[in-house]
Amino acid sequence: MINKVKIGEKLSKFIKTQRAEAGLTQQKLAERADLSYKQIQRLETPTRKEKEKGIDPQLTTLYKLSRALNVDIDLLIKKIVF
Repeated sequence: MINKVKIGEKLSKFIKTQRAEAGLTQQKLAERADLSYKQIQRLETPTRKEKEKGIDPQLTTLYKLSRALNVDIDLLIKKIVF
């Protein structure tokens, strides 16, 4: 069974780390990924309610993030699910 809380925690950490390594702001990552700034902000720093409930990002969102961060989608999924 997939734990949405753990996925959210791992995704948040992964995005923050990869974004920092790439030298990108949240705004710049949002532009590169064709996502809203608010989406990036909430993925990196979810609300308390989102933290408790967990997140279940869409595959298209993960794909856009992987492309924007120059990371293979397989690696991204392995890092957050396993």
